[in-house]
Amino acid sequence: MKRKINSIDILIALGIVVLLVGAYMYMSRSQVDDGFTISSDHRVSFMVETDKLPLGMGERIHIGDQLVASGRYQDAYVTDVSITESMEVIANDGVFVEVVNPTKELVRVTVDAKVNKYGPYRDLSGQEIKAGLDFWFKTDDVVTLTKIVQMVEEEN
Repeated sequence: MKRKINSIDILIALGIVVLLVGAYMYMSRSQVDDGFTISSDHRVSFMVETDKLPLGMGERIHIGDQLVASGRYQDAYVTDVSITESMEVIANDGVFVEVVNPTKELVRVTVDAKVNKYGPYRDLSGQEIKAGLDFWFKTDDVVTLTKIVQMVEEEN
């Protein structure tokens, strides 16, 4: 039986060609995004702080701990840990007074990390690194939501 080529066969062949060209273009694209070069060898040091940890939990964070994201170790290490009393402001007889909260402690952690750089943005394991933003801090022993309070970029 002879087979004739009809318009459906031509559309299917054309669709396959378009898919192959699209896959080639996707796989061979460069590491340039909107004029910004993506680099993964940029180092930053940033400080995060939280008072959301239960008492004593801050002592489980040690210098040298490695950050974890999505079950994988990141190229980010704890370089300094500071634990202080958590201060709160309360109103006492119409006057604001700063007092120590005995149920909380303020934990500040400095992290040195190798991050991805996308133009003005810095990224560590899918989280933007920028002072004032929230940051999920996770090691083997501790997971908590923190706030980035300071960031220092290191020159390459």
